[in-house]
Amino acid sequence: MRIMGDTQGGSDGGHLTDPDWLVHTDPARVAAALARATGPAQRHAAAVYRVSERAHRSADPAVRRQLLAVDAARFGDRELAARFAAVRVAGEPAPWRVDWATGRMVASALRHALSGHRSWIEDVRTATVGGRPVVLTAADGRVQVWDLATGDPVGDGLSGHVGWTGRVRTVATVVVPGRTVAVTGGSDGAVRAWDLGTGRRLGAEVTVQYRIEAVTAGVVDGRLVALTGSTGGVVQAWDLGAGQPIGAPRKAHDGRVGTAVTAVVGGHPLAVTLGTDGRVRGWDLATGEQYGAWHDLDGATSVATTVLAGRPVLVTGDGNALRCWDLATGHPTGAPRHIPHRVLAATVLAGRAVAVAGDADRTVRLVDLATGRPYGRPVTCPAGITRIAATVVAGRPVVVTGEDDRTVRVWEPATDVPTDRCRPGHTDDVRSATTAVLDGRPVAVTGGYDGAVWVWDLATGDPVGAPLTGTRAVEAMATAVLDGRLVAAVTGGVTTGNVRLWEPLAGRPVGARPTGHRDEVWAVATAVFGGRTVAVTGGADATVRIWDMATGRPVGAPLTGHAGHVCAVATAAVGGRSVAVTGGADRSVRLWDLGAGRPIGRPRKAHRAPVVAAATAVLDGRPIAVTGDEHGCTLLWDLPTGRRLGVHLAGKGAVTAIATAVLDARTVAVVAHTDRTVRVWDLATGGPAGPPLTFPADVHAVAVAPGGPLVVGFGTEIAVLSRR
Repeated sequence: MRIMGDTQGGSDGGHLTDPDWLVHTDPARVAAALARATGPAQRHAAAVYRVSERAHRSADPAVRRQLLAVDAARFGDRELAARFAAVRVAGEPAPWRVDWATGRMVASALRHALSGHRSWIEDVRTATVGGRPVVLTAADGRVQVWDLATGDPVGDGLSGHVGWTGRVRTVATVVVPGRTVAVTGGSDGAVRAWDLGTGRRLGAEVTVQYRIEAVTAGVVDGRLVALTGSTGGVVQAWDLGAGQPIGAPRKAHDGRVGTAVTAVVGGHPLAVTLGTDGRVRGWDLATGEQYGAWHDLDGATSVATTVLAGRPVLVTGDGNALRCWDLATGHPTGAPRHIPHRVLAATVLAGRAVAVAGDADRTVRLVDLATGRPYGRPVTCPAGITRIAATVVAGRPVVVTGEDDRTVRVWEPATDVPTDRCRPGHTDDVRSATTAVLDGRPVAVTGGYDGAVWVWDLATGDPVGAPLTGTRAVEAMATAVLDGRLVAAVTGGVTTGNVRLWEPLAGRPVGARPTGHRDEVWAVATAVFGGRTVAVTGGADATVRIWDMATGRPVGAPLTGHAGHVCAVATAAVGGRSVAVTGGADRSVRLWDLGAGRPIGRPRKAHRAPVVAAATAVLDGRPIAVTGDEHGCTLLWDLPTGRRLGVHLAGKGAVTAIATAVLDARTVAVVAHTDRTVRVWDLATGGPAGPPLTFPADVHAVAVAPGGPLVVGFGTEIAVLSRR
C-alpha cells in the first residue's frame, strides 16, 4: 500500500456549474476542480456533486445524470435538477425528470461518504502519510485506509487479527522518525504495528490474555511504545520494537477501558485512559507507571487531548459540558463549556484549539476552546454518531464521523453553502409510500422507521399539515379516503400485533385498536366489499386478517394457510368479488375471496425464494397480480384463473417494493430492488420501459399517482419523478 502524489486537475473552474460537463467529464478531473471551487454557485454545485459521489463516480453518464438530478432536488434546487435531466446521453435526455425531493439528510458540508463497511465502525483515526491526509477506519475485522482528499480507499487494508474473535477493536496513529505508523488492537488480544506508507508490519507482535478495547501509541527515545486497555480495566504499556511489556499491568478501572489518547508534556510522552467507570487516569509511557492523581476527573464520559495557548491540555466531557485541564499541572483551565455531546475529539485547526463534539441528535459542533465560541457551522449527520475525528485537508478543517449506518463521512464544516431550501422529512428509513386524492388534489403519504407519517402535495412538494408522529416504526401502510377524510392503516413490524388506524392530518386514531395478530405485522392493503372499506393485513403469525377501517373491528375470521410469515398483500376486484393476493416466507402466492373468507384454488409455488412484495393491475381488460421475491424475480399471475402468465421480470438484488400504473397508455410495473434501482417494466411485453432509475440509497417504497408521478422512498428521503 502506498500513498501516491496529488492528482493534478486542469483549469476547469468555468465549467463547475455546467451540468453537461459534470455528467460527462471524468470524475477524477471533476473532483480535482471542485476542490478549488470558490464562488457560491461553484460551491453549491460541488455540494450537489459530492452527496452521492461514491455512487456515481464509477457509473456511466446516464446513472450519474440520474443521481445528480435527484441530489440537486434534495438541495431544493428544482432548476438545477431539471438541467441535469436535460443533459443528453447517447443523444437523449433523461426519460424522467425529478420534480422535487426531501433533503433532510443532505448537507453542503459533506465531502465524502466512505461506504461499503459490512459491520459496526469500531474506530476512526486521522493521520498524514507522505504529505497527504488519510483516515483509518476499523471495521469488518480490519483497518481500511482512505485518502481524505479524494475519498478513495488506499491499498487492501490492514488485517491479520485472528478470525471473528480477532476483529480489530481499536487503532491509533503515531509519527516515528521517517514514517507514520498505525497500531491496531484486536479482540484476540494482539497488538500490531504497521508502516502506513507501505502497509507492512513493523516490529514484534504483542499478545495478551484479554480483549483489547483501547490502544494509543507514542515514541520514547526513538522507540515505538503502545499502551493498551482491556475489558477488565487493565492497562499495560509495551515496547513494540522488542515485543516486551514496560512495567507491570495495572488494574486501573472498575469497568472496561473505553478510550486511550496520548500527549507530549515537556518532551515526555504521556497517555490518558478513560474507563466506563467514569475515571480518568494518566500514564508515563516510558515507565508504564501512573502519572498524576486526577481523582477529581471522575464522572467523565469522553476525553481528548490537544494544545491550547502553547500548552498540552486534556479535554474531558460528561455529556453536557466540556472542560480543559493543563496536563503538566493537572489543574483546570478556564470555565466549563456547556456543549451537549456523546463522542468527543480535539485538535488544532488554523492555529486554534478546537473541540469536536458529536451529540445524540446527530449534530456535530465545533467549539473554540480558548473562547468557547462556535467554530464553523454545525453539521447534521444522516445517522447516529459513534466515532469522531478531525484534521485539515488542503488548508481547510474537516471532521470525520463514524455512524451507525456503517458509513464514515467526511465533512467540511466551514462551508457556507445555504441549505435552507432543503425540504424537511423523515429522520429514519422510509418504508412505505402510497397516494390518494384529497379535495381534488393528488397527495403522497409516506411512513418511516422514525414513526412519522407525512402527507405531501404532489404538485408542489409542500407538506400538507403537520406530520403524524408518535406512532411506532412504520413497516407498511395503506390509505383510503372515508367521507372526505384520509385514513391510514399503519403497521409496525417490530412490535407484536401492531396495527393502527389513523387520520394523519387530524393526528388522531380511528376506532378501536385492531387486535388479533400474535406476532409482527409486515404487510397491509385496502379493499372495498360489502359496502365498507377494509384493511387487509398479513403477519408473521402466518395469518391474513381483515379490519373495518371505520371502526377498527375485525371482519370475519382470520384467513389461514400460509406456512410462514405473510410478507406481501395486495387486493383487486375479480368478477365482482374482492380478492386478496398474498405472498409469504413459504414462497407461495395465495388468492383469497375476502367476502367469503376462504382461499381461491391451491397455493401457487413458482417462486424460489420468500415472496416479499405484491401489487395488482388490469392488463388487456383482465385483472392480474405482480409478485416479487428475495432473489429479485418478479412473476405475473392471471387472477380470474390463478394461472401464472409467461412473463418473468428479473432484476438485481431482492425486490423491496412493487407498484403498478398506466404510463404512456402502457400498463407497467414499477419494481424496486436492493441494488438501489427502480425498474419500470411493460407488462404486455415483459420488456423494460426505459433504463433503470438509480437512487443514492436503498429503495424500500414506491407508489404511482393518477396521471403518472412516481413516488420513491430511498433511505430517509423521498423523491417525486414525472415522465417527460
